[in-house]
Amino acid sequence: MIGGHIIYNMWKNVGRRPIFKMVGEGDDVNDHKPRPYLRMDWSSSAIGLFLGLLALVTLTITLILYFALVNQENFHLIAVLMINVNDTIINCLMVLAIIIGFIQIRNLQFVQSDNEHDILMIISAFGIFLYASYTVIAGYLSTNSVEPVILVIVNGITELVQVNTF
Repeated sequence: MIGGHIIYNMWKNVGRRPIFKMVGEGDDVNDHKPRPYLRMDWSSSAIGLFLGLLALVTLTITLILYFALVNQENFHLIAVLMINVNDTIINCLMVLAIIIGFIQIRNLQFVQSDNEHDILMIISAFGIFLYASYTVIAGYLSTNSVEPVILVIVNGITELVQVNTF
């Protein structure tokens, strides 16, 4: 019975924001000013989350359709067109999102910190750069292919633009 009372007292204050006062030696409780409480503003992140999840779901559905249709002779070209067009559209939208982020980042205050994760970004950008370069080269060299050559080249170029804008 005592445990239930403790849990009830603990959960009845959930959602309330108590004000804690820091009291040190020699400080008077009445003279001490409360420390300012800083909150992060995540109000605009719902749009980015929704669009990112929409892109993920779209790409997942496209991949499922691609693997279902690519082995059928009648639908092979449609499957290849669908995956390349969808990938190009998503890359263009992501480049647009990066540009919008660059414009909005000018309003932020600069906080100096150690750039400990830059090496991970450089390594992954180098891998994407190589992949996109090979995509452009493969698109240029494939003359007897069923896939539209210009679409493969445009897809590789949009990936190159995206990796170079970070």
